[in-house]
Amino acid sequence: MSTISINGQSFTGNNIQIKNNKIFVDGEEVNPDDKAKVINISINGMVNNVTIDHCHDVEIDGNVDSVNTSSGDISISGSASAIYNNSGDVLVSGDIHGEVITTSGDVKCKNIVGDIKTVSGDIIKRIF
Repeated sequence: MSTISINGQSFTGNNIQIKNNKIFVDGEEVNPDDKAKVINISINGMVNNVTIDHCHDVEIDGNVDSVNTSSGDISISGSASAIYNNSGDVLVSGDIHGEVITTSGDVKCKNIVGDIKTVSGDIIKRIF
């Protein structure tokens, strides 16, 4: 189980979904106290799936299987298997093992084992 922080309020789970301004952790709707228009998500630990229609940024301190966002920057301290991001930068400190697709944003990672595609952005292999 991972600790998931949404605008400072903590929840525990393995899967997070934000859809139509409703937040779900492991399939159950949660209601953060903060109804801010800017949503910041921080996850501590390995997480399976993150699906978000929009947020300001997602920070994952660990590995992740799948991240899917319509908008928002994604930062992952570990490795990732699949990342789909319509608008925002992607920074992965570890390896990318699967597919990464972003329409508008840069992709920066350590090793690229899978495919990376961006329509408008740079792909940068970095050594961290």
